[in-house]
Amino acid sequence: MKRHEEGTFAMMAVLYSPKHLLLIKNLKEVNERRYWKFIGETSKKGELPLNALVRALWEEGGFCIYAEYDDLGMVKKIGDDTAVVKMVHPPITIHPSATRKGQGALSHEQHFYKVRLTDRRLLDLSGKIFSGPDDDELFETKAVPLMAPWKMPDFFPVHYRLFDSLLRAA
Repeated sequence: MKRHEEGTFAMMAVLYSPKHLLLIKNLKEVNERRYWKFIGETSKKGELPLNALVRALWEEGGFCIYAEYDDLGMVKKIGDDTAVVKMVHPPITIHPSATRKGQGALSHEQHFYKVRLTDRRLLDLSGKIFSGPDDDELFETKAVPLMAPWKMPDFFPVHYRLFDSLLRAA
């Protein structure tokens, strides 16, 4: 299995049920506009995508998912009867045109997962506000009807492509 250097991949996840999606918003975002978006994280040094998924679901969505780990601490099984995890598409390489911290254009892998929950379990996560692991993070969660992002002016524009991938993979 490929281990990653810090920041070399992005992990995105959408929590959904038969009727809803769970979106998050960082209330401490410094941008002029705070957007609703999917859960997402960048890698930590040596982290694997499923380990990043478990971490991101907890840190950004307040969702504790069942995971079994091997002797090296790698996730070998994730999910249970109430939370089914599937990769939406194979990892893709993103070549952003923008630069980050003056380093020039950076490439990274992007892994996109969907996590299917029951309506009740997803709705229990909605309307929560909690601190993320960093001082500049305070997340709010919101359940929205499945097709709502297409009509939300405050949905993160970059995530429309991911939302389209999710719909095609359903």
